[in-house]
Amino acid sequence: MSVSHCIDSARVIAGVPDVMRLHRRSRSNLEGYQSRRLRSLVTHAYERVPYYRIAFDAHGVHPRDVRSIEDVCALPLTTKKDIQAASHTDLLARGLDLERLIERRTTGSTGQPLRICRTWFEERLLGLFRWRILAALGWRPTDRHVDVEEPVPQDANDRTIVHRVLQKAGLGRQLRINAFHEPEELLNLLHDAKPNVLTGYGGVLARVARVALTAGSETPRPHLIAVHSDTFTRQMRSAIETGFQAPVYEIYDANEANVIAWQCKQTHSLHTSDCTTLVEVLVDGRRAQPGERGEVVLTALHSYAMPLIRYRIGDLAIQGSQQCDCGLPFSTIRAIQGRMFDYFPLADGRTIHPYEIINVLNEVAPWIMEYRVIQQRRDLVRLHFVSQESPSANQVTEMRHAVGTLLGPQVEFEEKQVKQLEFEGSAKLRVCRSMIASEYDCGGDDR
Repeated sequence: MSVSHCIDSARVIAGVPDVMRLHRRSRSNLEGYQSRRLRSLVTHAYERVPYYRIAFDAHGVHPRDVRSIEDVCALPLTTKKDIQAASHTDLLARGLDLERLIERRTTGSTGQPLRICRTWFEERLLGLFRWRILAALGWRPTDRHVDVEEPVPQDANDRTIVHRVLQKAGLGRQLRINAFHEPEELLNLLHDAKPNVLTGYGGVLARVARVALTAGSETPRPHLIAVHSDTFTRQMRSAIETGFQAPVYEIYDANEANVIAWQCKQTHSLHTSDCTTLVEVLVDGRRAQPGERGEVVLTALHSYAMPLIRYRIGDLAIQGSQQCDCGLPFSTIRAIQGRMFDYFPLADGRTIHPYEIINVLNEVAPWIMEYRVIQQRRDLVRLHFVSQESPSANQVTEMRHAVGTLLGPQVEFEEKQVKQLEFEGSAKLRVCRSMIASEYDCGGDDR
């Protein structure tokens, strides 16, 4: 391990006590902490990350111009397309070996999949803060925790020996269940697992709850449910609370930063993750006022391996108060409009989650920069995609075969390369949309 790598790791380790204690600090203390982290990160990025040196110089800004979080607006914005266009050599801090980093691939919820890299220490710090949030919502170390989400292959560099030791001692027990199972099977698996704490995709858990309610089946009775990773609607909340007879809280997260915000138990606004992420809501480039809707921009305060500074994640949110009325020092946001994914009911009677299609595209068509998947009918699914270079006939054939195999012989699959994807009005792009059954357009009733 290089000296510079050791220094970066020390920076992250030194942040652990502060991250865990900041819940008990004042708002001014928290803002001071953010300012210190921001100065350190911006200086590091300018000195060690070619992408940011070029971007800052082009924008006419130097690290000395950033003294506090109030100065963050002087820094240039970074988009997903900017990151896609840059090489990993330019995005990673000099002195790091890409082969030793933990890699997280985004699901492309905005139609633009990305590769995010972190060191082991960075990954552990963000994971530790996530557990801290669950504890604030009611999780206990001895709880049986079940998470219902898509299967993620274990990264060879993500050594989890600490977690395994704790689990053997009966602490931090966690089981991941594949969200792609049919709801009836998921219900059976949850009965077997007997979770005290249940987390997962809101749309999936709502579907399981509805199946149980329709069949008159009993569901497990966890004392805490937290949903994450997709846009959460009132209909979903009602179904889960009724079906599982448990309080439900929302966690707004993303692979780029892990937890971005979580629901306050008292006010029901979302506390922004000010300990780990500087969250901005921007309207026409300016900071949104409370009650205004704007785009979410993130600065990951503990990401030194692959910095994300003023990163436009592609979600929309309504700005809340500067400090939550519950008394905790965190800022708030409300009404996130982010990952809106519809289930696809197919002609052969199956219903699939669109992540299954996205995973196939990520595997066989890495040349796709942006995409949109639309289910026109039960027997017709269309893909529109943007690519820097036109794929070869063999590449298109391979993609068509892979997606077609997933959808089955009764479903026609059409693909079309376009110059840009079409947005619907001013809202965020609906990347995966079913025109016949939508949780967001028709209250979740399949037609």
